[in-house]
Amino acid sequence: MNINLMPQVQELNLLTKNKYRMSSTIQSIQTAFDEGQSGMVVGQCKSLIESFAKSILDEFKVPYEKDIAVGKLVKKALHSLSVGENTDNPKKTREAYLKFVVSFGNNIESAVKGIGELRNDFCPLAHGRSIYQQNLDVSYALFIANQTDSLVWFIHELRVRALEPKEEEYIQDPDFDEYLNDSHEAINILGDTYIPSEILWHVNPGVYQKAVADYKEGVEE
Repeated sequence: MNINLMPQVQELNLLTKNKYRMSSTIQSIQTAFDEGQSGMVVGQCKSLIESFAKSILDEFKVPYEKDIAVGKLVKKALHSLSVGENTDNPKKTREAYLKFVVSFGNNIESAVKGIGELRNDFCPLAHGRSIYQQNLDVSYALFIANQTDSLVWFIHELRVRALEPKEEEYIQDPDFDEYLNDSHEAINILGDTYIPSEILWHVNPGVYQKAVADYKEGVEE
C-alpha cells in the first residue's frame, strides 16, 4: 500500500518555496518509510521538528541554547508565537483556555521528547547502532510521521497569525467627546437621541482618532 507521508508539511514547503529547506528531509522520510526503515523515519522527523522550531526562533529573533532539548525547543517556539494570548473572552474562560494551551504545550514537549528517545533506540544512525538492530514496527513510524506533520503545520499556522497586521486600537477621549458634543447638535431618530461623539466613534473610528489628535494639538497651542 502506497502512503504519501507529510501532506501538510509538503503543502507548507510549497507555500514557502522551500524557505525552511524541508525538501530533502521530506524525501528522506518518505524513502525511509517506503523501504521499511521506520527508525530512520523517526530520526528524520525529529530533525524536521528541530530545524523548523529553530528557524521560527531565528525569524522572531528569540535566542536559544545550542544543545537545547527538542521538547524545550518546541515549547520555546510556541511561546515566541504567543500561543494562547490575545483573547477577548471573559476572565474565567480565558484562564481555562490558557490552561488548555499550557497542557497541550506540555503534551507536545512529552511527545517530541518521546520521538527523540525512539530515535536513540531504533534509528540506525543514532549512536553507531548496527544495521542489524531490530527495527521499529512500521505502524509506529507512520504514527510519528503523522504527528510530526500536524505539529509542524500547527506551528506554521501560529506563525501566520503572529505575522498578521494588528488592528489599530482606538480609545475614546472624554475631553474631546465633551468638546465635540458641545460643538454639534445631538440627533433624534425615532425617539432615540444620538450624541455626536458616539456617532463618530462607532461609524468612523479612524476619523474620530484623527479628530482627537487635531483637538489635542490645538489645545497645546
